[in-house]
Amino acid sequence: MIAAGALGCGDNEPPYGHVLVSATVVDGSGCPDILSVVAAPAQTSVGGQIALNAIALPARATETLAYVWAPATGIKPVSSASSVYTCAKAGRQTLTLTITETNRSGSCVVEETLNVLCL
Repeated sequence: MIAAGALGCGDNEPPYGHVLVSATVVDGSGCPDILSVVAAPAQTSVGGQIALNAIALPARATETLAYVWAPATGIKPVSSASSVYTCAKAGRQTLTLTITETNRSGSCVVEETLNVLCL
């Protein structure tokens, strides 16, 4: 980003100099932005399947994201933005998606939790 401006000493005064500012804008968080995490359908019978889909963007376009769904039992593939959960037992099940972005300053982890119902 480059900005330029003129200096003056009040209204209608001629400028006495110029200022040129050069800056680089850096995202301070270094964490991915989760745009969407969906489990559909939100309920199914035992043995039924629920599609899990996530959309996230890295803080920097040059970085990659790693996805991990938990619990690992019943989710295939575990390390993907799009997976499938198979209900093994009746009741409310909590599924957690962890997204990790590794960058120059280390790594940042964000999580999203979904509740699904197995009937």
